[in-house]
Amino acid sequence: MIILLFGAPGTGKSTYGRHIASKLGVPWISSGRLLREVARQDERIAGFIDSGELVPSEDVERVLFERLAAAGSGFVLDGYPRTVPQARNFLRFLQERSWRLTRVYHLRAPDEVVLQRLLARGRDDDRPDVIRERLRVYRLETEAIIQVLREAGTDILEVDTSPPMEEVKRRLDASLEGMA
Repeated sequence: MIILLFGAPGTGKSTYGRHIASKLGVPWISSGRLLREVARQDERIAGFIDSGELVPSEDVERVLFERLAAAGSGFVLDGYPRTVPQARNFLRFLQERSWRLTRVYHLRAPDEVVLQRLLARGRDDDRPDVIRERLRVYRLETEAIIQVLREAGTDILEVDTSPPMEEVKRRLDASLEGMA
């Protein structure tokens, strides 16, 4: 059972990723969280993160694929892939192990809902102009990745995360029936 979660910042990837992983009894793996853990021992990766730069794909994939291989053929992954080449590399990684991507959940919420959620968490870089730019870039990058996954025959389920959390969880639970 291999599940990918896509969603702009503020759509609930971590919240719903943990929920789905718990329901399925598989690990939840966040690429961002994993890279922050690795950065504690790896000065090179820490340098990218501390400067606000994206960690190069080769480094992300080295760390992430090692963790995914250790998880076996069942996990919920969020935060990766972020580019079309990464999507293709991920599909190749799965294929090399004869694993299959079970489903992609594309979490969505209106920009204003996302804006309010991110402003509420109070991080220094969560300003309206910065958030709107992140959303714009996310949409540009993600549309192409979703297309690559669709072409690979992946089941993609669009999920509106603007309703209350318990309602979204009920919808996710219903979508998981028969998958576990």
